[in-house]
Amino acid sequence: MTQSKGYRNPLVGRISQLLDYLAHNEATLQTIVRDLSIPKTSAYVLLQSLLDVGYVRLLPQSKTYALGFKLYEIGIIAAGRINLRDQAMPYLEKLRNTVDLTCHLGCLDGTEAFYLIKLQPMNSALQINSWEGKRISLYSSGIGKTLLAWQPLEEQKNIVSRLHLEPITVHTITSSDVLLNHLADIRRQGCAMDNEEDGLGIRCMAMPVFSVDGHVTAAVSISGPMLQMGDASLPGLRAELRKAARGITSALGGSYPGTFEDKQL
Repeated sequence: MTQSKGYRNPLVGRISQLLDYLAHNEATLQTIVRDLSIPKTSAYVLLQSLLDVGYVRLLPQSKTYALGFKLYEIGIIAAGRINLRDQAMPYLEKLRNTVDLTCHLGCLDGTEAFYLIKLQPMNSALQINSWEGKRISLYSSGIGKTLLAWQPLEEQKNIVSRLHLEPITVHTITSSDVLLNHLADIRRQGCAMDNEEDGLGIRCMAMPVFSVDGHVTAAVSISGPMLQMGDASLPGLRAELRKAARGITSALGGSYPGTFEDKQL
């Protein structure tokens, strides 16, 4: 286990020590107390707390503790996202090099999305204020709207009902009914546009990435100032974005829908 540098919470270190131990052993409370030199009361409280969230399970016959299936689930998700990043990067780099605009890959997380990858334009001095790991809105950002649009309808309505549709700019959608209709248009067209909804003077175009099971696992986008993403440039940018989305989908073993309606965004 990595040694503490002195500024970390000691409880987190104790939990990490316990989970590392259970990764290699199924053990009773008494054995854990003995092997890890943890006070019995502290060990019991930690184990009960970890049981509650599914990180640890108690095997009833042997009365021993083992790792819980929640950790397996988290590990699978983490591994999938690492693989997604690796598979997407070449296509995102090619897209960035072609359009010379900021390119993102984002994923859904509850009632928000986040950027898994951000690539800066090579030559433009105008930069988008974003970073990898940044949380983004599902109702005002291109990536967020794309990820929300491809949720099953009931789940989509459930998520929208939990969103606080606050105006970020004068262009932001703040009505649930308008947003749901807008999401239906996005799904039909196959492309979302953040038209100064998340930041004045900034446009973003996004498309879905499909995984091998047919679900939308991520969204890829092009972002830039209105000066570089004017109406005349949108068809060409859309074509390049579609190539990237299809390429990443193919790399993940998925397949892209035939053709979306080519309506003006």
